[in-house]
Amino acid sequence: MKTTLKSSLGYKDMFKTRNLVIISLMIGLKIVLSQFSIFITPTFKLFSIAYLPGAIVSILYGPWVGIVFGFVGDLVGYVAKPAGPFFIGYTISEMVSLFLYGIFLYGRKLTIWRITLVRVLNLLLVSFGLNFIWSKMLYGATAGSHFNWLRIVNNLINLPISILLIYALGKLVLKIEKGKYS
Repeated sequence: MKTTLKSSLGYKDMFKTRNLVIISLMIGLKIVLSQFSIFITPTFKLFSIAYLPGAIVSILYGPWVGIVFGFVGDLVGYVAKPAGPFFIGYTISEMVSLFLYGIFLYGRKLTIWRITLVRVLNLLLVSFGLNFIWSKMLYGATAGSHFNWLRIVNNLINLPISILLIYALGKLVLKIEKGKYS
């Protein structure tokens, strides 16, 4: 059975009441899930599933809505529970990450391989690229590289878990969106 969502949803339909409600609820869910993240230090997250609502929104509504979700979700999340100084770089990272989910997963068949590709790309570009740069800018060269080896191991361990969670939830949400479980 082919699981895709071919519709006109995207930035043009983002302002429909139903879509705004879903996106707003997903931002709220992201903030709630971020409260259950496990941290080693204030800047090093060991485990979190707070990325799931953003990935689901990008799957349902596309890359442009993902960018808006990343921007609003990051700002609202920071206001709800500030952790350190606000830095726009991490907001940009969130926007880039959700843009990638939308590019690779919106309107396409949801497969393990496609999700693996976007997760690995996210790790390379966002986690090990942009976030490393932001850490060096904020905390200096030694702080930026201090936990780098630990970040690599942590992300490699969490990679299969995140792939399976996105796959399972993505399939379920797409079936609900198509009306098969309504």
